[in-house]
Amino acid sequence: MDFYEIIKNCVLNIMENISFCDIYIGTIIDNENLKIKIDDKIILTENEIIRTSKFLGKFLLGQKLIMIKQGGGQKYFIIDSMPKE
Repeated sequence: MDFYEIIKNCVLNIMENISFCDIYIGTIIDNENLKIKIDDKIILTENEIIRTSKFLGKFLLGQKLIMIKQGGGQKYFIIDSMPKE
């Protein structure tokens, strides 16, 4: 295997295994202190959340939000809300 093939295989392996960001749906479980439940194990607090200008006000209890998790990080960006069911 030549040098080009080695580099190509390394890059392909990295690209297949890297996660740039993940999308999550969370539910507001505390609108006073802003807590968002992702699942039974993950509950986000204000320190882990980055709000866009669209979401600077209060949230409604039970409101569902669409979020993106920063790749390799612990911050979640709120990008939109789900329509009421």
